[in-house]
Amino acid sequence: MDPLIIHLSILTLTVLVILYTDHMAFQYVRGTRETIDVKLATRLHMTVWVGLIGMIATGLWMAYPALSMLITMSLFQLKMGFVALLVCNAIFIGTLIPVSVTPYAQLSNRQKTPLMIGGALSTIGWIGAITCAFLFFG
Repeated sequence: MDPLIIHLSILTLTVLVILYTDHMAFQYVRGTRETIDVKLATRLHMTVWVGLIGMIATGLWMAYPALSMLITMSLFQLKMGFVALLVCNAIFIGTLIPVSVTPYAQLSNRQKTPLMIGGALSTIGWIGAITCAFLFFG
């Protein structure tokens, strides 16, 4: 099977999970969802991890034949920077899941700030990596 088809399929499924998760998070921040179930958040987080790992694996599969050339290209380096950001941020977000058992309105600013930073970094990372890929192959 074509690694690009697998890569794009994993991307599509992962983005759908992220959109669902972000929708829940938006409801949580707005107060229309009082808390987020830790089990559900953990399952969704693990699903995103599987998607991210699958995309890294299929990306390596596609890049391997030309890796020595690709690593010299600034757009490829930028894309890998966004991927590294996503991996680091996924670790960071995983540590924040237990906070979601407390209603958002009851959190201190010190507790809210990491949630906002994690969400922003996730958005920047995914949009940046996808944009670089489309610029690279477009």
